[in-house]
Amino acid sequence: MTEQKLTAVVTGGSRGIGRAIAEVLADHGWQVYLTYTSQPEQANEACGQIAERGGSAHSFALDVSDREAVASFFRESIKGRVSLGLLVNNAGVTKDGLLLRMKSADWSQVLQVNLP
Repeated sequence: MTEQKLTAVVTGGSRGIGRAIAEVLADHGWQVYLTYTSQPEQANEACGQIAERGGSAHSFALDVSDREAVASFFRESIKGRVSLGLLVNNAGVTKDGLLLRMKSADWSQVLQVNLP
């Protein structure tokens, strides 16, 4: 019987805090699945740097505000292939400005992404 690696999904894992979390997890032996909404180059770069350090990472485009896309991601990409040990809900958006002056659509997007 082979030992299965611990697996983590880090949403918004291609840059910033999410990328730092993905790197630390990989450094500690976790297999990392990082997601991004745009900029696949940054996601590929993050995975490449993790691999250079001896870690394992895979990147996936995913809009966390789309429930069906999230369900599909776990159904198609994760389930049956790995045992998920950790989910880091790091993805988020900001719309700078006073809440009273914010457009309704902008506020809806903040809520859909940041509070799934």
